[in-house]
Amino acid sequence: MHQREASFSAFVESAGGIDTVAHSTVRLYTPLEFLVRVEVEAGNRQGLFARRRGLELSGRVHLPEIRAEFIFRRHDRAADDGSDQQAMAIVVPRGSSLPIATQPIQATLPERVDLWVLESEPHRQQPWGEHYAGRCGQRGVVFERHVPVSASLDMCFRADERQKGRGTKVEMWGEICFEQGMSMRFVLREPDRPVAPPSEGDSTEVMVIATGTRMTILRQSVSAVVGARPQISVRVTEPGGRVLCAEHALGYSKRFW
Repeated sequence: MHQREASFSAFVESAGGIDTVAHSTVRLYTPLEFLVRVEVEAGNRQGLFARRRGLELSGRVHLPEIRAEFIFRRHDRAADDGSDQQAMAIVVPRGSSLPIATQPIQATLPERVDLWVLESEPHRQQPWGEHYAGRCGQRGVVFERHVPVSASLDMCFRADERQKGRGTKVEMWGEICFEQGMSMRFVLREPDRPVAPPSEGDSTEVMVIATGTRMTILRQSVSAVVGARPQISVRVTEPGGRVLCAEHALGYSKRFW
């Protein structure tokens, strides 16, 4: 779909010596794919009677730090003249995580049982891969897996070109939404049971990120001094420089007076 070039605009009307400025907003809506670290704890759940033991899962999904990197370019600059300025805002802060709701995996258990986790691996002949999580006994089992997830990034930007010589400020806010959610499958096996591909009924699906989960991107601003009417663009990255969303032109800031 063709997308028209966006621009930030500020219009001034004089009324009784007071200037009123209205700023337009540019929206960026784009899919993201990144790895999360899933930390799951599997523990025994006591029923109403001592012989009715069960297993339940809980934990957290740890998200990577995600950044919005802004590029400000002089409107009248020569190509590659080194005058670009950059600024950074935080989309997902370092250390952010989502709770995994406590969910039962099986109503009754033998005294010892091995826990396996299934992950989708479409490139394999069998479209899944099994990974040993640990043995469930008197103590709980804690394990971690790095899992790819998909989400939608929905951000809004508003520019304010200051008085002459004071530069341009861009305000940013929005949210990340996991429309599809994310689940994992778990299989319980007695330790001496031969490992075999599980049937549909052997595994239990656990919702790790609930469908429709949203994370708010806190309102924040960045600024740069690069002359009048700067061209402004943004890209989304992880630490280390991995690009999640390629550079996207937001347009240019302009002020009329």
